[in-house]
Amino acid sequence: MTLSKLSTKLITLNASVNSSVLTYKPFTCKPSINKQPTYEASYMNHILKTLIPLGAVAFFCFILWVIYLANTGQNSVFFQFVASIPYGDKLGHFCLFGLLTLATNLAFRFKAFQFYSIKLFLGTILVSSFVIIEEFSQYFIPNRSFDLIDLSADFVGIVFFTFVTSYLNKMTLRSKKALSNDI
Repeated sequence: MTLSKLSTKLITLNASVNSSVLTYKPFTCKPSINKQPTYEASYMNHILKTLIPLGAVAFFCFILWVIYLANTGQNSVFFQFVASIPYGDKLGHFCLFGLLTLATNLAFRFKAFQFYSIKLFLGTILVSSFVIIEEFSQYFIPNRSFDLIDLSADFVGIVFFTFVTSYLNKMTLRSKKALSNDI
C-alpha cells in the first residue's frame, strides 16, 4: 500500500458527519500527556529508588576494601594504576570521597537540614565524619601516615560533589513543581 492510499484511508476513517455535511479531519499524531504515572514509569521509579541506595552501599564497601588493603600494606592493581597517574593519589581521594558523597546524598533522597543559612545534606555530613575519622586513624596505623593534603583533597571532592548534589536537588524540585502544575 502506498503512502497516499494510506493517508486517504486515514482521512476517510477520521471523517465525521456534521449536519449532513461531510467534513474531513486530517489525521494527526499528537502525543498525549498522561498525567497519571504509567505502570512502567512507577516500576522504573521503584527500581531506581532501590538501585541508588544499593549502589551507594556497594561503593562504600569498595572504599572500605581499598582502605583495608592500604592499612594492611597489600598491593592492588588500583594502587598501581593510581601511582601511574601524576597526582593520582590526590585525584583518587577527590573522586572516591566526592562520588561517595554524591551517591550517599542521592540514596538519602537529598535529605537535608538548615544550619543558620546553610543547607546541610545528611550524606555530606556522614561522609565528612567518615573521612575525618579515617584520615586521623592513619596516624595510629604503623604502615600509614596522616597527610593533611589527602584530607584536603577529600574535602575538596566532598564540597564539589555537594554542589553537584545541590544542583541535582534543584533540578528535581523544578521538575516535580512543573509536573504538579500540569495536573
